[in-house]
Amino acid sequence: MKEVQAALKFREKLGIKGDEAAGLSRKAKRMFSMTLTEGAISSFLFAYSKAKNENVKKLLSNYEEYKNLEKEEGEWGLIAAFLIKEALSDMKLDGDLVNLMNKLHEKDVRMKVERATLRYLEALGKVLDAYS
Repeated sequence: MKEVQAALKFREKLGIKGDEAAGLSRKAKRMFSMTLTEGAISSFLFAYSKAKNENVKKLLSNYEEYKNLEKEEGEWGLIAAFLIKEALSDMKLDGDLVNLMNKLHEKDVRMKVERATLRYLEALGKVLDAYS
């Protein structure tokens, strides 16, 4: 249930609706699962760090390192970063960025984060699909 609430919050922040929601959901699932297969959670965090979307940027405003960087990545990076933040928060791992990056190199931590993040991704897909 917590995952669904997070997905609804994310959808609301972006103002996503209709056909755009369905397309975004499919793209997010495809891109995110491909990247997770490569174990590249840190690349999503970096993708977020260059975010153009100010609404989404506010979701991770507690990370000082993100504030002054430019964004060239697409929506899937924003979605993944949001989901990762929610998963990390659940696991009490959402601390300073340097510490977080170090923890993600530990295989058992990375696997737990991947599983938690995929739960959020699944919930986001259901929420977006329900509104399309």
